[in-house]
Amino acid sequence: MRYGENSHQQAAFYIEEEVKEASVATAQQVQGKALSYNNIADTDAALECVKAFSEPACVIVKHANPCGVAVSTSVLDAYDRAYKTDPTSAFGGIIAFNRELDAQTAQAIISRQFVEVIMCAISV
Repeated sequence: MRYGENSHQQAAFYIEEEVKEASVATAQQVQGKALSYNNIADTDAALECVKAFSEPACVIVKHANPCGVAVSTSVLDAYDRAYKTDPTSAFGGIIAFNRELDAQTAQAIISRQFVEVIMCAISV
């Protein structure tokens, strides 16, 4: 972890030995810098929210608050609807999906906004 709740604070991230469901602890970081405490807390909030839906869903979280939540028949449409809820707050936020992320949706995200974390369809 890059730092604690504030940048001058140290932090630690503990993982349970037997994780039984998708979590931030079981996720694999593909690229980018180490996450901060706030990044991890927001990612956890987004993941826990998106897990509540059975249809394709997208949740955007900023500062531990959902600023966009939507379900649809596709991840692209779910993202588009979630983003349009509050585009200003979505900037620099955390985006979570409950399905695999397709190339079209990934392109829509990177052409539209800066994102700290994108999390999608993980399994234990």
